[in-house]
Amino acid sequence: MSEPAGLGMSLDDIIKKQEVEQAGGYGKQRRGGRGGRGGAAPAGGRGGRQAGGAGQHGGRQGGGRGRHDGHGGGGGRPQQQRYDLRQQQQQQEADDYRHLQKCWLEEGSGDVVFRFMATEIVRIDGAGNITLQAGGHLNSVTLASMNDALNLIGIRVTCPSGDVRSGEWSISDGRSLTRFAEGVVLPAKGPQQAGRARQLLLAFNSPNRVQQAAAAAASNAAAAMAGVLPFMGLIPPGIPASHPVAAPINGAAAKPSVFSRLGGKQQEQQRFAPY
Repeated sequence: MSEPAGLGMSLDDIIKKQEVEQAGGYGKQRRGGRGGRGGAAPAGGRGGRQAGGAGQHGGRQGGGRGRHDGHGGGGGRPQQQRYDLRQQQQQQEADDYRHLQKCWLEEGSGDVVFRFMATEIVRIDGAGNITLQAGGHLNSVTLASMNDALNLIGIRVTCPSGDVRSGEWSISDGRSLTRFAEGVVLPAKGPQQAGRARQLLLAFNSPNRVQQAAAAAASNAAAAMAGVLPFMGLIPPGIPASHPVAAPINGAAAKPSVFSRLGGKQQEQQRFAPY
């Protein structure tokens, strides 16, 4: 049978030993208490920082789902990153057709020509008269590309019926309506419109043209989904299928749009149609 601890020690030695043990235990409690927010710390350890953390600041190494659910932080980010990547890829896919557009000043005639793939869809002569062609390609990409050019000079081409392939498109400068047909001519009205060819050429060569065209397309698509404008081509990613219509300010009656006379159903959300 072993001797009880301290049996052969003097009273002074026993007191000193107790003081040392108490001081050591106090230090351990202080060091272990750092992990208090993350739950009880193991004896002699540093608490929640190494234990994986059951609280707000735990789980730096374990990596968890949230700050308050006991699993640490950083959760949900991979899923959000994958969603953002899909949105970016869809936006790039919808915008790639713009890299197939060209605009130049034609020698000899002096006309400014806007071409999409192999079709000269917009031609503006020196007097400002505009000739439009779809080349038989009646789809949402041609409509969107035509709008990329004409929106730069204040003109819209819409499809009120929503059936793009029917060719029932309407052209408007905000004051008058013209029904689209192959080779339709929009005559210049006044000296200001005589400079539309140069205006288009300069706007197309702007370094921010693609971004500006994408922003205009997104704005037009949102207006189309809200019922403010008829369908104008592609619906970029991120535009909801429906959008609330803004109420008139101070109770004033909203002015009727020139497009309201066209009527017809709105186009379902259409991301991309092959050329």
